[in-house]
Amino acid sequence: MTTSYKFYVVDDDPLVLEFISKLLTKAGHEVRLNVSSLEALNELYDYTPDCVISDLMMAGVDGLELTRELRSRLSSQQTKIVLISANKNEIWRIKAASLGANGYILKPINSNQFVHQVTTIIENID
Repeated sequence: MTTSYKFYVVDDDPLVLEFISKLLTKAGHEVRLNVSSLEALNELYDYTPDCVISDLMMAGVDGLELTRELRSRLSSQQTKIVLISANKNEIWRIKAASLGANGYILKPINSNQFVHQVTTIIENID
């Protein structure tokens, strides 16, 4: 039996949100979505998912700022944070990790691998 996880996905592109939501819900996971990273920060005060998936480049609060803010709030490292981006420059992956992101997945998202990638990040025991 596969474990079901709670995901919170933030991306300013509604099509990306819909795509990720379909992949995760089809695999049996609970998914909450938000196009606004600022609204997401407010909602995440009261909701603790297993994993937050966020676009790196967004208007207003970007994925790096979102990661920094969430890590400043979370006393434990139980909530995993995964950033997604089309930016292949390794400096972004390093910066994301330095701020507390647990994973960095390149766009375009591979529909055959994505669910496995994020569940592997959640299940990784440090």
